Amino acid sequence: MLEGLDGGTDQRSAQDRLRRAGGVAFGGLPALLQTALAKSAGESADAAQSMLVTVWNLGIAGGGLAGGVLLQGWGVAAFPWAVVLLMLWALAGASRGARS
Repeated sequence: MLEGLDGGTDQRSAQDRLRRAGGVAFGGLPALLQTALAKSAGESADAAQSMLVTVWNLGIAGGGLAGGVLLQGWGVAAFPWAVVLLMLWALAGASRGARS
């Protein structure tokens, strides 16, 4: 329908495949984390679940706040660099966790 406006059907299908792969990769993560947390918390599962939801909400709010500050202060061009820094930080944390 809008083939000429969005870069053609090849680009749209590639974007669609990428979107679906992301959904498959990360869509089940919250359910897996809640299940693992409930099993490991035992009788305190209700408190642990509420803490997990609170941490998820704080992460979403913090990401929105940081993105707003980044956008207001340095503009859109700063986002790729911020993503690279976050990825390096996550990689450093994962490698540190794998060693211990």
